[in-house]
Amino acid sequence: MASGQDGAPPTQPKTKEQALEACSQQHLALVACFKTCSFGSAFTGCCSEEHKQFWDCYTRERGTNQTRLNSWLDNFFTSAVSSVKGGPPEQQQQQQQQQQQQKGKQ
Repeated sequence: MASGQDGAPPTQPKTKEQALEACSQQHLALVACFKTCSFGSAFTGCCSEEHKQFWDCYTRERGTNQTRLNSWLDNFFTSAVSSVKGGPPEQQQQQQQQQQQQKGKQ
């Protein structure tokens, strides 16, 4: 099981809730820092070090950077690459078989 300390990768990915629990100290530090930021400084890098520490911990504990956006992007680009390469391996095999059958008929 992961220790939740920097540099210690988890043995298996965790749920969001487990990752947040493992990174609770970093999360509390980030929230406390955000409370000290002015509205304007929130857009110019307020709490950047705390933010980095929290996200480093969270992504390490979670196993990967599993956000909905990242999952969507992964699926989108995986699908796009598959379609460019001719589709999934099963589809490629079917295409090859069809081509061989057509060559046999000629």
